[in-house]
Amino acid sequence: SIADGADSGVDIAVTTTGSHGLAIGDIISQSNLADAAYVGIFVVKAIISVTVYEVAAVFTSTDTGTMDKAATLTCDAGNGGAYYINWNCSATSATSNETYDFALYQGATSIPGSKVRRKFGTGGDFGSFSGGGVSIIADGEKISLALSNTSSAGNVTLRNLTLVAIRL
Repeated sequence: SIADGADSGVDIAVTTTGSHGLAIGDIISQSNLADAAYVGIFVVKAIISVTVYEVAAVFTSTDTGTMDKAATLTCDAGNGGAYYINWNCSATSATSNETYDFALYQGATSIPGSKVRRKFGTGGDFGSFSGGGVSIIADGEKISLALSNTSSAGNVTLRNLTLVAIRL
């Protein structure tokens, strides 16, 4: 559930039904919320308790939805710099005629040029796709691959995912 955060009006406090297991700086995706300002990719700003975290979003009203934690790569201390990041994936959609967007994220921001759209015509069919981008990554920054269904709420199963970061 979502309520006004400690930084009133600027942050939202999100209460989970169980332990969220998050840390400050983790990248999360929030979905299935009525308020569009609460939907999207966010960086965790504060941990209030094992069931409450805060992200930057303007509070307007209480709401309920879904939170998913992204699998991330973190740039170790002393390794910041320019990187070429490439990803390859195969997947299958649970239902027919579903279109998904896949993109690399640096924190809560999409890396330009990394977004790929893939449509699965028949549920159960496998397809492969890839993408990449170049970005300046600072020590401690996190990179993740995000996906969203642009058609409906049908699920996608990732079979194989390879993520390669090459320092330039």
